[in-house]
Amino acid sequence: MVPFIFNLTDKKILVAGGGAEAEALLVSLLGHDPEIVVISPSCTENIKLFKKFGRIKYEERWIEESDVDSSYYFIFALTGDTEVNTEVASYAARVHVPVFVQDNPALSDFCLEKEEEREESDFDRIKDLLRTRRG
Repeated sequence: MVPFIFNLTDKKILVAGGGAEAEALLVSLLGHDPEIVVISPSCTENIKLFKKFGRIKYEERWIEESDVDSSYYFIFALTGDTEVNTEVASYAARVHVPVFVQDNPALSDFCLEKEEEREESDFDRIKDLLRTRRG
């Protein structure tokens, strides 16, 4: 494995799923100012706040194959449903976009490194992210 660092500013990122793992990913990514689309039939309250403050686009529904296209820089399958995550991985492969699949390294094109423990609480990080509007 080789570690890479990417400039995510203005890069389109698709997140399938709206649970705790998706929220943690958003908290990590939003400070780098990507353009994030979240598609999930439900989501956490903090993800709703990110939408309300214009930090992400959120569509409250199941992801479909037509949602996945080559304009995305990365795709994350974090639905908590193995079957749906597998479908998302196959959609991403068809359009040649790197995908991370929750709990399935064999289907993932890359892995995520666990963030080190921070002094700052998630609540403080979320407050800071909401203060900074995209664009």
